Amino acid sequence: MIVTRSTIASTLKSLRSSKTLAVDTETTGLRPYHGDTPFAVIISDGAADYYFDFSESAEWRPDPRQMQEDLFATKCHAHCDRIWFFANAKFDLAMLETLGIAPIGTVHDLAVHERLLDS
Repeated sequence: MIVTRSTIASTLKSLRSSKTLAVDTETTGLRPYHGDTPFAVIISDGAADYYFDFSESAEWRPDPRQMQEDLFATKCHAHCDRIWFFANAKFDLAMLETLGIAPIGTVHDLAVHERLLDS
């Protein structure tokens, strides 16, 4: 589902209730410390996938501060034990940081898991 101005509050409320979330960023490049930024953040709770459009051409862009407060940190105190899954956590976390977003909880990096299984 593409998150819009009219669905942002209900989307964040729905995601906030989940103990596990998978996150992926779509970016303008591979170098977050050299100006590349995310143009989309996709978050899945296992039941649905939510597309947050941060692109220049977006009709409406989510406020990263609201996402940080409502989902990633402040209001998650009941879910500080939340588990976050990333395909490449080091990269995605650096990209989220450019938006001012930092998850609280346990981060699982699927690339690291794969390496451990295939060593």
